[in-house]
Amino acid sequence: MKVIYARQPLPFVNRAGGLVSQSIFLVGPTPRERSIPSWRPEALKILEDLNFEGTVFVPEDEGWGHFSPDTHQEQIWWEIKALGVTSCVAVWLNRELPHMPAFTTNTEVGLLLAFKPERLVFGIPPTARKTNYQATLARDLVQLHEAFGRYYVNANNAPIADTMHGMLSIAVQMADV
Repeated sequence: MKVIYARQPLPFVNRAGGLVSQSIFLVGPTPRERSIPSWRPEALKILEDLNFEGTVFVPEDEGWGHFSPDTHQEQIWWEIKALGVTSCVAVWLNRELPHMPAFTTNTEVGLLLAFKPERLVFGIPPTARKTNYQATLARDLVQLHEAFGRYYVNANNAPIADTMHGMLSIAVQMADV
């Protein structure tokens, strides 16, 4: 498994709209305080246990430090570009207010539901707060796209698991393009 951390060079993709085969981007709340642990090390361990051999995009610094406000613009565009080339986006919505509100995640989920819903898998644990809106949209992609005049979508719904292991098991299957 190859892990590419925030702001590290992205793999070359041969054509516009191309994907990095067997790749997963780990979307979800990122700790903003050093005292709050990241969920992504556990996700990487699960992917290892699942024998995932592809590429994993992690929007955090290698070593799990906190990024500087000086690199904020670079971080945003790294994430958008990596989301554009990944073959599967695993969204872990373990929203915990006030420490892990997932405000950036809300924006990323909206973009992906609109443009690439067939590449999404959600993990929403029963303890997550204020996630019904995202889950409702994920469960009916056809109605969502019809509301905006897009009548063709490659999936009826985005899978939703209630555990991180379940979400990543689905992601490994979806990433195999």
